Amino acid sequence: MKKQIDLTRQMRLFRIVNQALLVSLAGAILLAVFFYVLTASSPLLGEITWSSAAKFGAIWWLTVFGGQIAVGSGQVSLMPLLFTLLVAAGIYFPLKRARIEGWSEVAVATFSGTILTTLVGLFTKADGAWWIAIIGTAVISFVTALFAARRQLAAAKTFPIWILHATAVLRWLLIIYLIAALIAFAIFVIFGIADAVQIQRMFNQGGLGNVGLVIVQLLYLPVLLIWAGSWMVGGKIILGTGSYASILGSKIGMLPAIPGFGLIPGPDFGESWMAVIPCAVFFLTGIVLVRLLKVLHADFRSFVFSGIAAHLSAVLLLELVGVLGSGAIGPGRMSEFGPVPAQFALSMLLCFALPSFAGMLLAHPLTWVKLRQLFEKTKQNLRRRYSQRQAAKAVSVKAVADEKTEAESVQNPQDKSEDSVQEARK
Repeated sequence: MKKQIDLTRQMRLFRIVNQALLVSLAGAILLAVFFYVLTASSPLLGEITWSSAAKFGAIWWLTVFGGQIAVGSGQVSLMPLLFTLLVAAGIYFPLKRARIEGWSEVAVATFSGTILTTLVGLFTKADGAWWIAIIGTAVISFVTALFAARRQLAAAKTFPIWILHATAVLRWLLIIYLIAALIAFAIFVIFGIADAVQIQRMFNQGGLGNVGLVIVQLLYLPVLLIWAGSWMVGGKIILGTGSYASILGSKIGMLPAIPGFGLIPGPDFGESWMAVIPCAVFFLTGIVLVRLLKVLHADFRSFVFSGIAAHLSAVLLLELVGVLGSGAIGPGRMSEFGPVPAQFALSMLLCFALPSFAGMLLAHPLTWVKLRQLFEKTKQNLRRRYSQRQAAKAVSVKAVADEKTEAESVQNPQDKSEDSVQEARK
């Protein structure tokens, strides 16, 4: 009998991924056409037709996955991350219901969406490094599929136990950082909402125009949240060439007239001492985290390994998120926006990972036991070394004394002859 190859599962996964991508592509095209209809009477559009607007919507869709598209003399590469999250959610929930089983199905889901992204880039003849969207689609599909299959992969004992513990810690670390970033963003809104509203009123596009402008800014809302997190830990947010904002100090020049930029704190808001606040907060959350995750009390070595792995993974993931939150929105000064990657990673390590891990170590009950044992062991070693040194010193003193006695007993031959003559005379 001939064996029949059953690809039913693979085709289902392929359909799930591409269905979400097609819906998002249609949404991007409709959004571009919607804005074209709102501004069709503007003389700035020139000879642009609705088909050109639809084509631009398809090209702009590539930036959802990290593609860089050329627009005039500049490029647009800043990702509309809310759109990206919606696409990821559209892939995640159907994949979770499909119950991915094994790494082979994760691989199928990973590469299923790259075909559509490649076809869109080729047929629209997009200028710029649009091909990055192919890699971005694969990465987003892989992370989504891995997250959807985490329970099945964990049940199959694919990972060591300390990695599973690290995953639990990592989840809480990301939740804590997200809450802190939301608080920082709330500070942005409280102190900058007046400037944002003023810029919004400058456009005066009417009811639908204002609604459309708000929708576009909402698509980039997670980018502002990433910037708030970078600002909170002391990382610089580049706001165009020569301008930056940070909790340690800011230097802001002329910014594009975009209402969302009005939320960013100015140079008069931010001092160096304020960096102590997030460090203290994350230190306290590390202490609380140990109290919440009882599994960390089981084995101290596993606790240390899982804690280090979780914090380093959090720094790496948030660094990747920081990269997603940076890019260009046009030519000239608008070619550079977002966190500085190296400085953001260093700030995350110093103000987030190290204080949190120090708090976890301080709160773990076995830490003090290990420190007490280490102190006693060190104390015993010092006493033993001191005793050895004293014994060696006593031996050396005795040896010197013996050598001196021997030297005094040994005399010259002439002295010996004189002594013998004197004894004979006597």
